Amino acid sequence: MCALLSLQGLVPALAHKDWGCYESTVLMEYVDDISEKKLLPEDPKQKAYSRLWADHISRNIVPTFYRYLQAQEVEKQAEYGKEFEKQVNTLLEAADPQGPFFAGTKLSFVDVMVAPWILRCPRVLQPYRGWQPPSEDSRFGRYISALESERSVKATTSDEELYLDSDREYKVHLTLPEQRTDLTLAKWQKLSTRVEDCLEKGLPEKLNLKNA
Repeated sequence: MCALLSLQGLVPALAHKDWGCYESTVLMEYVDDISEKKLLPEDPKQKAYSRLWADHISRNIVPTFYRYLQAQEVEKQAEYGKEFEKQVNTLLEAADPQGPFFAGTKLSFVDVMVAPWILRCPRVLQPYRGWQPPSEDSRFGRYISALESERSVKATTSDEELYLDSDREYKVHLTLPEQRTDLTLAKWQKLSTRVEDCLEKGLPEKLNLKNA
């Protein structure tokens, strides 16, 4: 069915009666248009504002999330981790200051757009990249708590093990310095043990043994 809706076989895709489409943002706007309960505001200016920040999520938060998750080197992980949090905080600075959601007390279009990536922070980034949760009383901390507690979000969130399985390929990353002489014998012994463990688990393609 997805192949019929999208020539690229992309998901999510939606078939509604004799019509179908794909792309998350497009589908969300379509569902919002045909639903009685709206996620987008009725006011044209507020609606445009929501679309503006939905675009920020697609252009900045999502790509930075994947750069952070896919980074092979520790230095790059730190760099992209800071950039990811910067982009999230940029979104929250534009949000209602009291919240807890983007537009105030109720879940909105922008929240639904960003929720999958915020929920992946404790489920994927924390175990695989050492992401540190924000303080509970910070705007980011309150936002995470609000999303985690929201009924419709809880009802549509996957099992935590599924998140880990989906991104497990990014768990093991070994990157060596430019010169072997920079490593002590103890470090090499520890590294060798990790490499052997990875090879036994069938993950040699994830090892970046530069200049080894």
